[in-house]
Amino acid sequence: MGVVDTMRHDSVFSADSWGDRRVDVIGVGATGSRVALGLAKLGIANIHVWDDDHVEPHNIANQVYGLGDIRRLKVEAVADLVKAQTGTVLSVHAARICGGEELGTAVFVLTDAMASRRAIFEGLKFKLATQILIETRMGTDQGRVYAINPCDCAHIAAYEETLYGDE
Repeated sequence: MGVVDTMRHDSVFSADSWGDRRVDVIGVGATGSRVALGLAKLGIANIHVWDDDHVEPHNIANQVYGLGDIRRLKVEAVADLVKAQTGTVLSVHAARICGGEELGTAVFVLTDAMASRRAIFEGLKFKLATQILIETRMGTDQGRVYAINPCDCAHIAAYEETLYGDE
């Protein structure tokens, strides 16, 4: 097995400069499964994945999972895939985050419901351990990426204006 070479990406991001800081990926569906794999390929070693969902047949078309993963917990399936492709062992949490958990330096919020995004954000606000929250939203005709400092009042106010109900 070869070693992953990230040298071409070091000018943008260096895993060596990241050290052992923790990254949490909340929701490992269409975007989250690819983010977890991409982080590991970049050399991030301390990755925690959170999801309480199982792989279903309709997930195969747009997520990293294969047919053999159907009915498996998504966090276990993505952990096996990441380990097979990069050697990185993920910390697996087969749970839904309610907002009170301790999370890492970077948190990717990639859930499929606005209510969960709001709850996670409420739990992260003003916690100094998390320096950046990254959240994506995709629809058939648009995509958005939010990158905010959950300890910065201006970032908090601007982000809270983007939160809406699931209905």
